[in-house]
Amino acid sequence: MNFTIAQTGLIVNEVSQGTGGVKEYAELIVIAPSGTCFVDIRNWIIDDNNGDFSGGPTVGAGIASGHIRFTNDPQWQNVPTGSIILIYNQVDKNTSITMPDDPSDSNNDKIYILPSNSSLLERCTTRPTTSDGTYSPCTYTAPIWDPLGLANDGDVMQVRTPAGAYFHGLSFGDGTCNCIGPGPGVRVDNCTAGGCTAGRVYSFTHNIDNNFTNAANYTNAAAPAGETPGTTNNAANTTWRSSLLCVLPLPAVTLQYELVGNQVNLRYQLTDGEYIKHLTLQHATNETPFENVIEELNYSQHYIQNLYDNKTHYYRIVYQDKDGNTKISNTVQVQLENTITQEMNIYPNPVPHDVASVMLKNPENGIIQVFNIAGQLIYQTELNNGERGHTIDVYQWQDGLYIVRFISQQGEILTQKMIVQSQMK
Repeated sequence: MNFTIAQTGLIVNEVSQGTGGVKEYAELIVIAPSGTCFVDIRNWIIDDNNGDFSGGPTVGAGIASGHIRFTNDPQWQNVPTGSIILIYNQVDKNTSITMPDDPSDSNNDKIYILPSNSSLLERCTTRPTTSDGTYSPCTYTAPIWDPLGLANDGDVMQVRTPAGAYFHGLSFGDGTCNCIGPGPGVRVDNCTAGGCTAGRVYSFTHNIDNNFTNAANYTNAAAPAGETPGTTNNAANTTWRSSLLCVLPLPAVTLQYELVGNQVNLRYQLTDGEYIKHLTLQHATNETPFENVIEELNYSQHYIQNLYDNKTHYYRIVYQDKDGNTKISNTVQVQLENTITQEMNIYPNPVPHDVASVMLKNPENGIIQVFNIAGQLIYQTELNNGERGHTIDVYQWQDGLYIVRFISQQGEILTQKMIVQSQMK
């Protein structure tokens, strides 16, 4: 089973066409030579064939325009070797995927589960095409699965470096590999001119050794029986993956949370004596990317946020060590068990007339405040007797952006932006 890994990057461990529809997914594993514990996969590319297995780039079948790649988010800068990264089509989710989404590995099991529209991925729609096999320059937008669409006949799931160089691919299409890269293309399905069999799953099962460039080490089976998304494929795959994992020390900063009702209380601890600086608390959801919440945290500082939705919320701390290297704490994942459905809306917005209406979804007592762009409180009123709405006279207000805040008697806070435009009055 010996095989020495000489490259650093990502290989395709499993890919499935699903049992029907577009229930497709790609499972990748982070690899590196022995002794390497972290890999930078920022901007690494995932794509379909691009013609590489059918006569060269852009020639032949199995080409879906565009590609997706990992964003430049700091979490992808130091991904542990042996990590499993599962990317699936969320529009038609494969029923074999039973593990919850975990795009940031919040439970530290070295398994990342990402829907293809995750904010930690991004998509280019313009390259490659059937006439242009290059990967840059590109403008990246929110991702979807389409660039990875599997045509069955003449198709591939492949990984490329940030520069667009071919690294590793798994083919279930016609033709031979015209790829040049550290990990040659692997063709595991003997397709004919009539096409390939649909509804298959292709897995690295180490039938001979641990060589991921040898097609004989991959198994072609019917879905869903052969599908193992987010987990290793068999005992040999488990052993191989375990050999890639390093025993890692705890991060210098450990984030902890407590959920009381709908209120998240966040604190952090220093886990060793390493000098750290520039601590920034970041927040994301399953629909939005990480954004800074508090910069330059103090050690005694803690953060409280009230949740009102059924989204999955993620928190982490980004910091620098004594050498100026950017590092990330553990990521905590929070979701309400009982969704609180209070919402606040402002209409019309922008305000075209004399008054703006502030409406709550559910009647509730509390305070409505309005702040100008400088953060100054310019308006405040109370809602009593379970009111749902209130009107604000903005006729004399200057044009610009305002922040409207509702504070309930329980301390829950909702905020909304409001724009006043005099020309619309």
